[in-house]
Amino acid sequence: MLNAKPLKLPMDSHLKLTADKGDIISDPSLYQRLLGKLIYLFITRPDIAFSGILLASSSVATLTAYCDNDWAGCPMTRRSTTGCCIFLGDSPISWKAKKQHVTAKFSAEAEYRAMALTTCEVTWLTTLLQDLGLKNLPPTVSNVTIKFLLLLLLILFYMNALNM
Repeated sequence: MLNAKPLKLPMDSHLKLTADKGDIISDPSLYQRLLGKLIYLFITRPDIAFSGILLASSSVATLTAYCDNDWAGCPMTRRSTTGCCIFLGDSPISWKAKKQHVTAKFSAEAEYRAMALTTCEVTWLTTLLQDLGLKNLPPTVSNVTIKFLLLLLLILFYMNALNM
């Protein structure tokens, strides 16, 4: 990484795309054909689709999960986007980004949904790895944002105050 050169992106990385702004493509068939070919390759050639997943031979077999969200990130629906990445040792084995089904009223709710999605993914991966013969997996290390932990403590304090 010391010899890595920064890349200038041709567009703003914080751009929020909407359906009502911008120019409509006059002939979308070229884009549709290209997308269809990529989907066909992904389904029929798993050696190409998963060629980037390499497991490090020297790392410890520990699942580490990271998750975060973009609270109310969609400018049209105000729904949040959840993202998670799960590592086995030093190698990424699962990653996901998904728009949440409901609009979260608070950022803590969106963070909670992100944690729930990540927990489901970790549970499934743990079962899969055990079925593949990796029986003695240590507990999963979950890395959440400090903001979520502080909000969770605030909610627990508030709920405790209501019960007194």
